[in-house]
Amino acid sequence: VMCDDLHIPSIDGTIFVKMRRTWYFYLAKTLTLAWVSLLFSLISVFAPLLIHVFGGSLFDRVVVFSDIYSGLALFWLVAMSGGMAGLFANYRIIRGRKAAIALAALFGVLAIVKGAINNAAEPLKFLTWILPPVYDISTAYGANKYFDPGGMWMYFAWLAVYVAIKIALYIRIMQKRGF
Repeated sequence: VMCDDLHIPSIDGTIFVKMRRTWYFYLAKTLTLAWVSLLFSLISVFAPLLIHVFGGSLFDRVVVFSDIYSGLALFWLVAMSGGMAGLFANYRIIRGRKAAIALAALFGVLAIVKGAINNAAEPLKFLTWILPPVYDISTAYGANKYFDPGGMWMYFAWLAVYVAIKIALYIRIMQKRGF
């Protein structure tokens, strides 16, 4: 929500008018989000690793390469999923600023507690599939002591497809809405 609010509408409008293919404009926003997500994912993975290596024992066990690349992939995909939820909460889709922030926050909280919702009310499983698989990945990670690529690739693929669908849907909705 906040990243999209940094754009100045008059400058965006000028760029939008001069573009031959308007979907490039919205693709550029998602690519910017991807780079910002990747930057913060790198910081989230390597800052604790550097503290562990140079500052003392931060982790209980030896850090292996699969921990690093799985953590990086997980943080990046989850950041992209959350960032795309924020892009959906922009003023061209949801006019009220307070409503946009409230819906984005609600969406994020529901994604985290999705498992508890499904356990409490079985029929809601048919509605919670629209939420990102953050809860599913968290429980799969927590079930193992070490990262298991064989058991986790399905969750990463699920989240990657989810993010790709959100990107395509965002571009499509914004093309219909126009500037």
